Amino acid sequence: WKQQVCALAKIRFLKLRHEDKTLRSILLLFGLFMLPLAIQFIMLDVWKRLNSWELSSGLYFFPPGKQSHKEVTSLLVFNETGSSIQDFIHALETQNIMLEIATGKNITEKLIHNGAIQVSCENQSYRFTVMCSIETINCFPVLVNIVSNALLRTLNSTAQIRIWSHPFFYENHPELWDYFISSYLIFLLLLLPGFPPHFAMNSIQDYKIKARSQLRVSGLFPSAYWCGQALVDIPLYLILLFSMFGMIFALSYRISMSASEALALFTGIIGYGVSMILFVYLIAFTFRKRCNSCDFWSFIFIAVTLVIFIIDTIMRITSIETISHYFLSILIPLYPLIGIVITSLKIFVENENFSFAGNWNNIFISVFAPYLHCAVFIFLLRWLEVKYGKAVMREDPIFRISPRKEINHQNPEGPEEEDEDVQAERARIREAIDSENQEEKPIIIVNDLRKEYKDKKASSVFKKRKKVATKNVSFCVKKGEVFGLLGPNGAGKSTTINMITGETSLTAGQVLIKGKVPLPLNCKRAQLAF
Repeated sequence: WKQQVCALAKIRFLKLRHEDKTLRSILLLFGLFMLPLAIQFIMLDVWKRLNSWELSSGLYFFPPGKQSHKEVTSLLVFNETGSSIQDFIHALETQNIMLEIATGKNITEKLIHNGAIQVSCENQSYRFTVMCSIETINCFPVLVNIVSNALLRTLNSTAQIRIWSHPFFYENHPELWDYFISSYLIFLLLLLPGFPPHFAMNSIQDYKIKARSQLRVSGLFPSAYWCGQALVDIPLYLILLFSMFGMIFALSYRISMSASEALALFTGIIGYGVSMILFVYLIAFTFRKRCNSCDFWSFIFIAVTLVIFIIDTIMRITSIETISHYFLSILIPLYPLIGIVITSLKIFVENENFSFAGNWNNIFISVFAPYLHCAVFIFLLRWLEVKYGKAVMREDPIFRISPRKEINHQNPEGPEEEDEDVQAERARIREAIDSENQEEKPIIIVNDLRKEYKDKKASSVFKKRKKVATKNVSFCVKKGEVFGLLGPNGAGKSTTINMITGETSLTAGQVLIKGKVPLPLNCKRAQLAF
């Protein structure tokens, strides 16, 4: 069983590497996940560029050679050092600013300047004080920038410091960013269920090409088949889940999370990932003959999750919040992760006024509901294998499925007039069935094999007509013998082989295979080789 699981996991991994459509679908959904974030950053950058302007000295102080007017004035420099500050004055003049030098008077008596710089000396060090008119906006950063560029000039530097104002944008606004992260997180929760159908419905393709039947005839256990698939699909989905939540954490400026909350989130994500993969396995098994498009089920999952989220939001407004949370967590496999995050949204956003802050009882139900779902899904998967799956060659050690007992249905019609060689073959088959010597018995004994199908083109709805595919087919194959089954199209060659391998149930007759484990058969050529 372990060898089969490892072999199936390796095959699943190799197939996944070459499934370009699956990779494109995953990348498309991941691109949809990244789209709101990219739009947000682009809008922020555009908004910053459109709503910012450079604060230059020319907005407040006119250059030399021009007259003063209401908006711009000269720059007042008040020297209190008691000595010459010609180097500093020259550095200010290089910035194309009209200066007015004052000493020995109170500069606050007349408010005729937009700003002033006071230069003093303390302990052999210069001290610069900037003063602005109360009617002038953003004058303080402009004056500080003027002083900074002047000091750069005194150091023989050609660099220039420039400043901008963003009056309508606050980049680190915590509340605005928190609500964006909350909305982005809800979008993530709606998108996550759409991933598993794109890579966890591989069993449908195996059913279409009859690879599952070939493996079953070769002795593959049903439980080994599903476990081998899960060893690849579950880690892949968990990687997607943790990478997306990791991006949410990386973008959040304020994360309020204790060790118990982190453990609850981690446990809930693992349980949700496993239960969703098993849930997709059930859907793939049930709808393998119809409605088996992975794109269709991905859309259904996302749509159902959106409806559930709307219902949950409405219920939280009413007084039946707890009852609805328990109901959705236990009965809807798509909901538990939504319940964990929405109920404890403070894990991601530290906002005491947020209305969705829940309690630990609700979080506990959402965390452990997926593990209950896993147990139920495994039981249902086993039940489907027993009810609708094909017969196994050996007893399954995990699912406890035993080979079915041979049921000999009496053929309703006896053989008609036949050739002598056909009659001799029937006589040889009867002798082989009655023989007690197991060593001399043929490997395969087919006795009066009959298969009937319902006629879909029946003219009467009251009388069910049946189409006979094979009628009274009998032959045996000895060890080492090459047996050729020949006939025109529609003669029943493939149907006969499918009944021998157990792929198709028989209407009447009997098939006996020595050892109960036939080798894989080529149904198209209808050739048995032992």
